[in-house]
Amino acid sequence: MVGELGPFDPIRIEADDNRWDSRCSLRFGPVLSPTHDELVETPWGDLRVLFAQQGIYSAYFADSRAPRGLREPPGLIVNRRGQTWDLARLFEQVDVLCWGTPFQRLVWATLVTLPAGVTCTYGALAQRLGRPSAVRAVANAVANNPVGLLIPCHRVLPASRGVGSYRWGAERKAAILHWELHCH
Repeated sequence: MVGELGPFDPIRIEADDNRWDSRCSLRFGPVLSPTHDELVETPWGDLRVLFAQQGIYSAYFADSRAPRGLREPPGLIVNRRGQTWDLARLFEQVDVLCWGTPFQRLVWATLVTLPAGVTCTYGALAQRLGRPSAVRAVANAVANNPVGLLIPCHRVLPASRGVGSYRWGAERKAAILHWELHCH
């Protein structure tokens, strides 16, 4: 069934769990000079990663439309360099630059502290932020993540079980979660 997690049960944590990893961080601000993009092969499809001088400012699966309002680099050059990116360690390798409302930035900064192989509910994320009644606002911020995979919105699940919605499809979300739990 689409949207089901399949033969594994991800580890879920609550707002007060000590497994939130505060070592990760994001940089926030405007994208000053888009420079280039790369098409990165992943087990779930090609990921288009857009770079500016300050770091990565967008990442989305190439078989989908670009996020609304995205500033494209001038004279797009798609590179396939044959390099492998360790997706589980990507934050240690690149800078991620985001723009958004103060609340969105708070949600995204908290999301990057959620370790690979671990999930939480929208409610637990809202509680972690100290805003337990802001579950819908949290869900909206998660859905508007400009840097897919790098800000791990796929790790947020509905309280009703299953994988829930995902911009790039529930099956892809389940596959990413499975990989993070078993393969990284």
